[in-house]
Amino acid sequence: MRLTVLTLLAVLACAGAGSLPSWYKCTCPSAPAASGTPCVCPSTAAPGNLPTASVPQFVLFTHDDSVLQTTYDDMTSITNGRQSSNGCPAVATMFVTTLNTDCSLVRKLYAAGYEIADHTITHPHMNASFTQSMVEDQVLGARTKIAACGIPQSDIVGFRQPFLETNPLVRQVLKDNGFLYDGTILEEATNSISNGMGARTWPYTLQDGVPQNCGWYVGENCTTSERYAGMWEVPLWVLAAKGLYSMDYGDASNSVYDVLKVGSEGFGWDYALAKPNTYFITIRQLLAWMQNPVPAEQLTPALLGCGMPGGSGPVAAAASPSSAPSSAPSPSSAAEASSPSPATSAVVDFGDHDDSILQPTYHDITSALDGKKSGNGCPAVATMFVTTLNTDCSLARKLYAAGYEIADHTITHPHMNASFTRSMVEDQVLGARTKIAACGIPLTDIVGFRQPFLESNPTVRQVVKSNGFLYDSTILEEPTNSISNGMGARTWPYTLQDGVPQNCAWYGTTQNCTTSERYAGMWEVPLWVLAAKGLYSMDYGDASNSVYDVLKVGSEGFGWDYALAKPNTYFITIRQLLAWMQNPVPAEQLTPALLGCGMPGGSGPVAAAASPSSAPSSAPSPSSAAEASSPSPATSAVVDFGDHDDSILQPTYHDITSALDGKKSGNGCPAVATMFVTTLNTDCSLARKLYAAGYEIADHTITHPHMNASFTRSMVEDQVLGARTKIAACGIPLTDIVGFRQPFLESNPTVRQVVKSNGFLYDSTILEEPTNSISNGMGARTWPYTLQDGVPQNCAWYGTTQNCTTSERYAGMWEVPLWVLAAKGLYSMDYGDASNSVYDVLKANFDAAYNGNRAPMPIFIHTPWLTTDHIADVKKFAGKP
Repeated sequence: MRLTVLTLLAVLACAGAGSLPSWYKCTCPSAPAASGTPCVCPSTAAPGNLPTASVPQFVLFTHDDSVLQTTYDDMTSITNGRQSSNGCPAVATMFVTTLNTDCSLVRKLYAAGYEIADHTITHPHMNASFTQSMVEDQVLGARTKIAACGIPQSDIVGFRQPFLETNPLVRQVLKDNGFLYDGTILEEATNSISNGMGARTWPYTLQDGVPQNCGWYVGENCTTSERYAGMWEVPLWVLAAKGLYSMDYGDASNSVYDVLKVGSEGFGWDYALAKPNTYFITIRQLLAWMQNPVPAEQLTPALLGCGMPGGSGPVAAAASPSSAPSSAPSPSSAAEASSPSPATSAVVDFGDHDDSILQPTYHDITSALDGKKSGNGCPAVATMFVTTLNTDCSLARKLYAAGYEIADHTITHPHMNASFTRSMVEDQVLGARTKIAACGIPLTDIVGFRQPFLESNPTVRQVVKSNGFLYDSTILEEPTNSISNGMGARTWPYTLQDGVPQNCAWYGTTQNCTTSERYAGMWEVPLWVLAAKGLYSMDYGDASNSVYDVLKVGSEGFGWDYALAKPNTYFITIRQLLAWMQNPVPAEQLTPALLGCGMPGGSGPVAAAASPSSAPSSAPSPSSAAEASSPSPATSAVVDFGDHDDSILQPTYHDITSALDGKKSGNGCPAVATMFVTTLNTDCSLARKLYAAGYEIADHTITHPHMNASFTRSMVEDQVLGARTKIAACGIPLTDIVGFRQPFLESNPTVRQVVKSNGFLYDSTILEEPTNSISNGMGARTWPYTLQDGVPQNCAWYGTTQNCTTSERYAGMWEVPLWVLAAKGLYSMDYGDASNSVYDVLKANFDAAYNGNRAPMPIFIHTPWLTTDHIADVKKFAGKP
């Protein structure tokens, strides 16, 4: 096991260029390249020429070799609970040797914000006796095995060579296979680029060679001819105090504490973190900061990606994928990963629903797929090409959470033919992507596009390519007269670096391809035309053919259950297909984890679509333009165990989860809650656990103050937006922190205006009693509503602490009333009256909701309420002992 602690302290006045070898000339432009490929010269001066006082102190904590229980315990005992002064949790980079590694521990570290990087399979000496193939087996094989642990391959971007040996062949393999950085070359404090412990070189890119002095360490070999544009070298800085100390196979005669102390001016984790602007971060976070060097006084945890799974940072500058079109049995790869045997497996891409997502769409798709699984448990999913006009965002989110891919199909479904300018195309394509993101789908997961009416042309493909889409899936592919050779030998998807080889002409002039098109790195996923008794596209197809007959012929006796009963058959998304094609694991080795089965988004922002509008109502269920019906009163009810307020501490976590864990609806939907989080004293690790378990994390200010008339707008913003930032720094995506509740259930227009102006989806503070407001008893409570027409609830009954005016208007923002429970009097479960049995109150209110209008039943809990007796009654209601 090897630990490394590296500090970067810029106390530098000179660039240190005099320490570079005479042959080395850095060619980086003064401004970043338009292509986005990083180009950074080696230097001891801080990035961005920041003055010393504005440079953060970064500490890189790394571990090499296998991840075992002892490794996990040792690393987390050091980092857990430690954070920078502004709340950024301490993390590390793990260079993983996969032999003997425990995948469950790797996943835990990744989820906690550690970076997972590559350190080979078996930790060999990869010296001159190693051929390129042998190096690839170790490096790429380890990356594949780490990915099989459940770490996204796109997040495995770093490498360190065992025994700190290094040579050009290894670096070439790294570059050719899309690694972002190497972190192997030792850098001593003198005799290289650095000029002492206080003037170490920063990481740099390798487009102009390796300028470090490799010669002093016998196992490291560098040549003057090496060039690896876009790939970083993160030097392995050698610590020094009373001699050199690498923390690798270092000299035990020197006290580690003394070494660290001299290296970082009185070092100690807690002491270092108590200093302003000191951060223990991953290597990816460091490289991301170097490309956007924000001054220390402006740096926030969110800007560093603190707490994000995998240690955040820039996307790897991977070599563009290249796959030639082929109708051979399976894709081939340099790694010689074989594909599923045609005799034993099949991939069914139930991946293409086009147009708006409405309730009937949702019902039809999910009724076909829900509960369907491959033989090894991979759930059947689909790719939804979404036209945003009239789409119901809540349904899109449900599909995404269930593992469906959400892709782009324009805003209004227009004919984008020759009359469409590039600007008009961009408005439709990029506008739709933005609106889908506004629904709550991560922008990074909206990677596919299909053109409406199956029309296609170079202008559209150029827009798709230029804006970073992974694939287009518009060009029709018939079984003959193109690349395919019949239904049983259809072409696989391919990349477009060499053009579009399909026969576009057979579909007429609406599909237009030219011989000059080149889109390196972008995939074409052909829209294969089904065939039986003629052609059938399932788009605007010929109704004279039975769909069942077409599918049966097209897939050899097709039927969902029949197909899935066959070994190695999977209903997957397009993204899953492309990921498998780049790492074609044999059927006999393929697991649900390797396919990403069940992952949100089916894998691997920004303007709101039309603002939501919903009038307050206590009718049996909300109505919608899509006529989405509500649960039947006879068979279901909604229980909103949705509101715990205040800090998340271990007792809170235990009480909430002990009540809910293992509880599910009749169709398997787990019971979860909404946590309104006061960030003071909150344990981020517990917040992340709750989020990962499906709980919503919402905003309840930093310090839980009385935000009354004495609070200025600026003071409100500090509390509301500051809390959101701190929750994000815990590792909760900012886009998922959309709800707010005001402390002490006080409420006023200034707070609501701040909540609205800063993009929150809803407020949930205004108390709603069963009578004397909108509601009409326990069985006819008002549903949530939007505030475009004001606040119609009766705020006055709670006194002056809840203040509403008739002039307030907040278009698109929801109010989720804080319904007061009623049984033998009113009961709020906030600072409530303990004289009523909580169980009796809950039961009476549930029965009223269940037999009434089905408005959500509230179980809204505040920390002061969590007494032993109270939580016992909640558990009793939940059916827990």
